Amino acid sequence: MIGLEQLKGEMVKEGEDVLAFWMSTSLDHIQGGFIGKLDNHGVLDLTAPKGLVLNARILWTFASTQNINENPSVEEIVKRAYAVLTNNFFDKINGGYFWSLTHQNEPLNLRKQIYGQAFVVYAFAAYHKYTQDSEALLKALELYRLMEKHAFDPVFGGYREAFAADWSNLEDMRLSQKDLNTPKSLNTHLHIMEAYVQLYQVWHDSGLVQKIKDLIDIFLLHFIDREAGHVHMFFDDDWQMIPAPWSYGHDIETSWLLYEAAEQIHYRLDEVKSVAILLAEGVLPVVDAEGGVAYESHLNQKHWWVQAEAMVGFMNAYQLTGDVEYLDVVFRIWDYTKKYIKDTENGEWFWGRNEDGSIMQEEGKIGFWKCPYHNVRACMQLAERLKTIINQ
Repeated sequence: MIGLEQLKGEMVKEGEDVLAFWMSTSLDHIQGGFIGKLDNHGVLDLTAPKGLVLNARILWTFASTQNINENPSVEEIVKRAYAVLTNNFFDKINGGYFWSLTHQNEPLNLRKQIYGQAFVVYAFAAYHKYTQDSEALLKALELYRLMEKHAFDPVFGGYREAFAADWSNLEDMRLSQKDLNTPKSLNTHLHIMEAYVQLYQVWHDSGLVQKIKDLIDIFLLHFIDREAGHVHMFFDDDWQMIPAPWSYGHDIETSWLLYEAAEQIHYRLDEVKSVAILLAEGVLPVVDAEGGVAYESHLNQKHWWVQAEAMVGFMNAYQLTGDVEYLDVVFRIWDYTKKYIKDTENGEWFWGRNEDGSIMQEEGKIGFWKCPYHNVRACMQLAERLKTIINQ
């Protein structure tokens, strides 16, 4: 098909360009590790806190690119990211990893947000896959077991959101200020599942396989609204759904990550395939005329990560169905992203566009949540998937 080779080439180059941006701008040359915040104009905030999610995602991203195409210049970043997590974020008293550090790499927010712990497992597993470092695998397994000990709900199943430094219960379990304060969420479960699938690639354990199966069951039973074609985001302990806007980014991200998990362990694959297609269909109507994908049902902003996940989700839907409509949408979203999300002058992607089309300025290029994970992962996913399609 015309354009597939070109798209693959653009994905490879874009991934390399984003990595180059992070290699040249994200290192903290004063305090060590990585900076906490950089705005759209390249202005560094030297006092910004450093987040666990940002640092774990940096390690996962750079280690994962090395697993595909090893680049000697990336080695320093990978080692630095691993050292930051193990030396600065690790809680030597209680186990697990702090939610944030000060700009001087001292513990700041000591809570154990399970979403963040999952990304550390994810990162260590990818690091071990690249380096074969047995210490990294042991650290991933230690954290996996801590999550199962403290966060797993033996009564109703699934995982609770957050704990204090000593793993005691918290009243406020929110992942961020915009989230509801509920004990269980789709977002946390989605990335626990993603982390466990990554861990399974380097540790073929029957107990881990069962945990992935249980997570897939939870998605199919609770998170997926098959009538609406969307995912529910928030729940009580006993899986009573708490109403919230549809999150189109999480719909489409769930569609392909859930299928990847089911495919990895060959579990309920036909049912998950139908759900993946259902969720892709649910997001199709919110792709606008220019190719931008709305953030959620109550907010028509176009966030960078939603465009990245939508390209992968619709490519996955195309591979599952052969329906070229999905492939056409991938091209449209990429065109929109190049035109409105990618910063062609200074590099990387903007956080997104406001409803009036203006650039979102508050979060900048690097921040607590603005990481190389979504867009580089999308580039890697699309390049590999296109390679498969082209060679068929």
